[in-house]
Amino acid sequence: MKKTFFNLFTLLLLSGGAVSAQTAILDLGIFKKAADRNKLEVRLRPTQDVVNGSYSGGIFTVRYPLSYGVALDVVPNTAQYSYSFAGPVGQHEGYVYYRFQFSGSVNMVNWEKGKEYPLITLQVKGTPPAKSRFELVTNNTWTRDNNADYYQELNGLELQREFYKLPMKVTSFEAYPLVNRTVQLDWEYDSDTNLDYSEVEYSTDGRDFGLIGTEPANNTSDRNDASYKFLHATPQTSINYYRIRMVDTNGEVEYSQVRSVNFDDLNADFSVFPNPTAGPLTLVSRNLGKYASGVHYQLVDNAGKVILFNNVKDDNVTLDLSKMPAGAYYLKVMSDQEQLAKFQVVVAN
Repeated sequence: MKKTFFNLFTLLLLSGGAVSAQTAILDLGIFKKAADRNKLEVRLRPTQDVVNGSYSGGIFTVRYPLSYGVALDVVPNTAQYSYSFAGPVGQHEGYVYYRFQFSGSVNMVNWEKGKEYPLITLQVKGTPPAKSRFELVTNNTWTRDNNADYYQELNGLELQREFYKLPMKVTSFEAYPLVNRTVQLDWEYDSDTNLDYSEVEYSTDGRDFGLIGTEPANNTSDRNDASYKFLHATPQTSINYYRIRMVDTNGEVEYSQVRSVNFDDLNADFSVFPNPTAGPLTLVSRNLGKYASGVHYQLVDNAGKVILFNNVKDDNVTLDLSKMPAGAYYLKVMSDQEQLAKFQVVVAN
């Protein structure tokens, strides 16, 4: 999980007509809620108690690279202490600058040392790069030249704000029963750039899941895909359930769909996997040779309409259902004389 970064600057406090400088902390915080991922929160943390202080005057600026192609705005009803917003107010050396200033009102404040107080929340409008840098730059050439003597003096390191392209999406997840009663799990992300690690969770009833393995992110720049594998060597029951818990570098957690493996199917003449499926469905045939008159399959919808039809000539036949509308279907396996097997198949595109 990424740490929250903080910025120090000198804040002008007007108390009884005397100007005193108090060191405070500005924090463009990293949000956890999905709806807030493109927001920057500015917070203040006094380094000593302020009792009946008068807070007025001063300007601070935020900048980011012009190449981001985004804009900033204030989230309504988040500005504290009579802040007003002016911006963007300029560009300089490849950066866009926004200015935040007081409206001139005097605000009476009582602040506790070390406690955080929200000042303003900013909305990033547009899509910045996956990891973006937004800086409080209260003491630089542009700020000094364009804000007279009212800029706030920066006493600490510039702040880096990181955005994440979420949610993470699993493009495929399959669980395969193997002949030695182990289970092979294969899954792939559309992108694992911001993945921290994956956890494989297991259940014997499909409700209560527990951790059986952890796969760290392997998101090096020379990889061509974002695929992962895990072998479960000790399934406990005939029917076993699996899911992937995804943890990103910002601490966000998401889950894949649940996949099941039924070892009882290994004793049957026919079985299908994966089910549900996002596209490929494999029909596995055992003892195919005992059906001298031949075997064929039919995929039908809930109305009984035949969608797909073909002969079964190999032990493994894969059907492409990626273009099928999501929903429930039935795969019938038949000989000339009778129906040999019937499976409800769920397409979850």
